[in-house]
Amino acid sequence: MPLKQSALFLAAVAATAIFAAAPAAPAMAQQTGWGQITLDNQTSIVLDLHVDGHYACRALAGLFCTSQEREGKHVCTAQGEGGRAGPFPCPIKSGESFTRTVAE
Repeated sequence: MPLKQSALFLAAVAATAIFAAAPAAPAMAQQTGWGQITLDNQTSIVLDLHVDGHYACRALAGLFCTSQEREGKHVCTAQGEGGRAGPFPCPIKSGESFTRTVAE
């Protein structure tokens, strides 16, 4: 094997050995006590999701938005230029997602 090819081969072997010897990254611990609220906006206007009176996210017309919230009982509203939908309950369980669809 010519010297240049030998050097490339050895570099490839060394790189493979380094990555093979590295331990796998530990799995990230799952965060508990949090869930998600998704507003599915099936209207022709922009809607803002409010959770317990606080702004959470904005869903453009025909799209959705998602907010991470603490586990528990929440009250949500979807407000837009033409008015609002809600209030409606948004129960959140740890690791789960709650979706509310608003349509015209």
